[in-house]
Amino acid sequence: MNPFLDQFAVAALIGGALAFFVVRFLRKRAGGKSCGGDCGCGTTKPGKPGRS
Repeated sequence: MNPFLDQFAVAALIGGALAFFVVRFLRKRAGGKSCGGDCGCGTTKPGKPGRS
């Protein structure tokens, strides 16, 4: 195989893995922000201490 194609394939795999974890992190971080507590989903997050 061409060495350029080998390096491109490795870079694509690493980039894809990084993108997967970044998207997963961003989805987990934004997961409960749109819930106002009256949606009936049954999930309640404890409030942060010192904030009201």
